Amino acid sequence: MLLTHGHSLSHSSRTTTPAVALPSLHSPYSNQNTMTKALFTEAYRHNNRLDYLTQIMGFHPQYLACFIRTQNRLIRADGPIPYTHRHYIAIIAAARHQCTYLVHLHTAEYLHAGGDRKWLESLDNVPVKLRNLQEINRLLAHRPWMVTRKTIESLCRCGRNSWTMSELTHAIVLLAHFHALSSAVFGCGVNFELDDTSGRLLHSDGESNSESDTENNPSDKAAVDTLLDRLQELKNEAEEYSEEEGKRRFESIETQATEYPIVQARNSESGSCSPSSCVKSASKVESSTSHLVDHPEFVYADFAKYKEKDTVLTFRASDCSWETHGFSIANRFYPDIGDLLDEKFRVAKQFTYNTVGEKYTNVNTQDFRTGIWNYIHCIMGIRHDDYDYGRVNSLLEKGLKSFIKLMTCYPERVRQKDFDGIMVGFTYSEKIHVNIILLEAKMQAELMYALRAVAQFMT
Repeated sequence: MLLTHGHSLSHSSRTTTPAVALPSLHSPYSNQNTMTKALFTEAYRHNNRLDYLTQIMGFHPQYLACFIRTQNRLIRADGPIPYTHRHYIAIIAAARHQCTYLVHLHTAEYLHAGGDRKWLESLDNVPVKLRNLQEINRLLAHRPWMVTRKTIESLCRCGRNSWTMSELTHAIVLLAHFHALSSAVFGCGVNFELDDTSGRLLHSDGESNSESDTENNPSDKAAVDTLLDRLQELKNEAEEYSEEEGKRRFESIETQATEYPIVQARNSESGSCSPSSCVKSASKVESSTSHLVDHPEFVYADFAKYKEKDTVLTFRASDCSWETHGFSIANRFYPDIGDLLDEKFRVAKQFTYNTVGEKYTNVNTQDFRTGIWNYIHCIMGIRHDDYDYGRVNSLLEKGLKSFIKLMTCYPERVRQKDFDGIMVGFTYSEKIHVNIILLEAKMQAELMYALRAVAQFMT
């Protein structure tokens, strides 16, 4: 028997049900359509396996199609970075969030492509050029606002170990992709693959890391009905407010985000964990990935608090947006990737079935989806001037906001209770949709900071 977050799967079900935090009746295989089957076949053809994460994304084939095209461009297609190096970059990106699931998958790919096993044993064995990526890997994963022109310059002007702009753009997109994908792995409750004996499961013991405990949340019906009521109320509102008031509302949400406790968040200076059960559970995971990254104790720090202590300014999306700036910079140095990313971002934000829960149909959920996207950007210090951040508190209940912060900033610390406690009354497919939005919003935020720094370096 295989234990999957509290659910036992018999041997016969191993090949048909992703090992995730849900009973088998929620498997995407139960309502598979022709498009999903074709995408699963394509994924298997490229990867020689149908991994659990791809199966879970099969709940939303429209998005999965974009995801497969983009990942194949990054990993499989011709590009400036050698194939072994691409998988090594994926490994160190996933290791920043202790995502042993992705580390295992790309270790196998790396070795199959002829990668040097010694690189996986110690950073000292890695070529200097690749080792130099550790700083930008660390900053993008945890504090992307610290990526500056100097960060790019240190990589592109270091003699024979310099990165070309094409190589560095490819590397940046790979890092951002696998940082965000690590959040999705934990957020969807993906178990390790059957051939991975050292993977990490969601912890089913201990306290919840977010305020998403079902005991403190509304009942199934109340949670869904509350969202529907709020969507209707906002639909009828057309409030005008000044630029200063818009800034104040953003800063209010930004400050509130710092107040959500991450029960088992690591102290960023000492690297310690509290309570003691966290030390016990985290230490083993750390030991399996810490040799792949430098400064493993370096973690997220609240942007709002960081801004108070340093001369860091809020990133105004209107000054350097993805649509106007990031897209063109990415395409300039890594042809076609901007188009693929732009399509993936748009689909993640816009695709909808116009449903909420099991019974409500013909519901316009655009405000809810936009609220989640912009809240994630807010946590990462990005402000959209054309968005009313007063809507965030109306649309996102406290437990969901706490979970979003956990998954964006500390995905390695999610527990079973965190997953079970959010969006009570919503379907599992809808929870997966929220995780897809989280994945793409986080990736876009990292790219906005990095590509802004690239643009500053080029001018």
